[in-house]
Amino acid sequence: MRSLSRILGLCAAGMLSTSAMAALTSINEGFESPSFSVGALNGQPASSPASDQWTAGTTTPATVNIATANPNGGTQHVRLFPNAAAGTFSGLGSPIISIPTSTSTVTKFDLAVNGADPVDGPSEYDILLQDRAHSGIVVEMRLSFTGEIIVVDNGTPVTTSGTWTFGSVGGNTAPYQTFEIDTFSSANSITYKRNGTTFYTSTLPSGGGTTVDQFVLVSDNFGDPSSLHADIDNVSLIPLVPEPAMAGLISAGVLILGRRRK
Repeated sequence: MRSLSRILGLCAAGMLSTSAMAALTSINEGFESPSFSVGALNGQPASSPASDQWTAGTTTPATVNIATANPNGGTQHVRLFPNAAAGTFSGLGSPIISIPTSTSTVTKFDLAVNGADPVDGPSEYDILLQDRAHSGIVVEMRLSFTGEIIVVDNGTPVTTSGTWTFGSVGGNTAPYQTFEIDTFSSANSITYKRNGTTFYTSTLPSGGGTTVDQFVLVSDNFGDPSSLHADIDNVSLIPLVPEPAMAGLISAGVLILGRRRK
């Protein structure tokens, strides 16, 4: 059974992030040329400083690629294949942005998963919104192989009312779905949305970090690499300035998670 600490160890080891000084103040990435070229994602954009590059943490870095097969707008996207060792981890990490502590954020990404085994389902995908500046994780959301969406609410795993879809070998093809995760420092809350509909609201963690500065997506590599693939596009991490409560005053004038057994 997989434990959350295994994922945290992978991230802490720097496999999914860069230790270079943060330079960007937001992320809004469609993985298009000429900044990104078809091939391994790790170290792109190659022309940018290390602090502005995306990273791929996996035993087989070529399983995380820039591709042209299924973009959600534009001509390119990221394609993630499972590698041969089910239960190991592959994933991608955004650059770490520079952001003031206790700043609220909006994170969005598009995801389409297809080619899953019709009986066992696909890989599971953990989305980690990290506070690298304070060595913490603000958000962990798991897209389970069962189609459920599980989140960690202040240390406790919760199976939400939300669901997600994936396509199977010989079955229907799943379209892109858009996920949004909003953190509100002033309200001490996190809101989770799929295709514009809120399916869960949690509190910010009481320990560790509370300010999102990096997006990470991790796969546990269950599934047949000859068919299963996850397509990721249009990843954004935008600080909310001013805070929502302050904006209202101005306008008025005044993952711990366990793993299935194979």
